[in-house]
Formats: sequence, structure tokens, C-alpha cells
Amino acid sequence: MHSLNNLVVVGNDKFFFTNYYYLTKGLEIMFALPTGNFGFFDGVHSTVLETRLPCPNGISVSPDGKLVFMTVLIENALFVYYSLVYFSSLRIRKRESLTA
Repeated sequence: MHSLNNLVVVGNDKFFFTNYYYLTKGLEIMFALPTGNFGFFDGVHSTVLETRLPCPNGISVSPDGKLVFMTVLIENALFVYYSLVYFSSLRIRKRESLTA
């Protein structure tokens, strides 16, 4: 985790996270560089689930744990991820981008 921006805890030692930028915040925002990422920590290992995101920011999980929501600031988008298994063996099945 390089530049931890946001996280949401989903169990003992388990959480989703976003890394906002990789180089320097000012340059990446100014030029909308896609250097951020989104990932999951299972208590032992950190796994990056998606890369090349321009400034991923907020992250949340639905009450039933089946949906993960993540916003991408530069794209003005909300990504919705559908998990196949509730966090014990997470697999991302689909991403939808909803713009305002």
C-alpha cells in the first residue's frame, strides 16, 4: 500500500483499500494520471484488484457484503464490484461505471 487513501473494514484483519496516487499528488491530479489502485487485505496478504485508476477515493461495502462501491475522483464515477464469495475468497465478477 503506497498512498493509502481510504479503507473499509469487513472482518477481523480484513479490509478493502484505495491507493490514491503513486508519484506525487499534484502531478497526478493535474494530468489525470491513472496511477492509483484498489485492493483487498485478507489478514495475511495484500492483493491489488484493479490498477491504473485516476485518483480512486471513497470505498464502501453493502450491508450484505455482496457489493463493493468505489469512487474515482477524476472520472466522476462510481464503480460497483460484485463479489462471488463473501471475503474469504474474494473474486471480482463485474464492474459498472456510473457517471453523474
